[in-house]
Amino acid sequence: NPVEKFKWIPYGRALEAGFTGDAQGKRSVLQNNLGLLLQDFGDYAGAKTLLEKAVASHERNFGTDHPTTAIRYSNLGLVLRDLGDYAGAKTLLGKAVVSAERNFGADHPTTAIRYSNLATVLKDLGDYAGAKELLEKAVASAERNFGADHPSTAISYANLATVLRNLGDYAGAKTLLEKAVVSDERNFGADHPTTAISYSNLAMLLKDMGEDASALELAAKALQVFEKTLPEGHPHIAMMRRNYEGIKGGG
Repeated sequence: NPVEKFKWIPYGRALEAGFTGDAQGKRSVLQNNLGLLLQDFGDYAGAKTLLEKAVASHERNFGTDHPTTAIRYSNLGLVLRDLGDYAGAKTLLGKAVVSAERNFGADHPTTAIRYSNLATVLKDLGDYAGAKELLEKAVASAERNFGADHPSTAISYANLATVLRNLGDYAGAKTLLEKAVVSDERNFGADHPTTAISYSNLAMLLKDMGEDASALELAAKALQVFEKTLPEGHPHIAMMRRNYEGIKGGG
């Protein structure tokens, strides 16, 4: 649970500031890890600054085709997406896909993650057909490599469901989101932020389908979890409140 690690942010900042050199790449590892934690905390600008440093270090030390560099591209790309820089995110995530296919092959779990990440940005850019194609590959890979009950498979289900919802396939999206909810409750419990996201995703779909009572119940659950586990002012709390009020008000 990333929420349990928030207390280490000041310690990580102090360590990062104390490095005088790259220390054989160790500083870039710290910058990457701290950047990801700041992303979970909602400090996207701070995460971007650190992840840009990590990318530059890995390009310099390992080259642009190295698998570890691709991880840095992916991490920074997702933060750029959080900041609304979809074009920049697409460029970096596309590089990560090319690297994964070349280094691991199309059926590898790492490649499936890269497909999913790029697909989320294609969805944001309105390329639903392109996103659906990538996410179907990711789902097939996750089911083959991990099985239907694995947390990674649940993420793939949720991602594909979001695109199916955009394409108007509500029945297909509902089936996948219900699978994701069951998996998350089993693997993380009902009070985990990951499960809350699945509740929220299913709630918004049920609202589209006219099942307002069920949608409101799930949205309330999601909001309660985030208010309990995340710091006040976190972007996810604001988003969940908007979702809840939108369903409650019928808007």
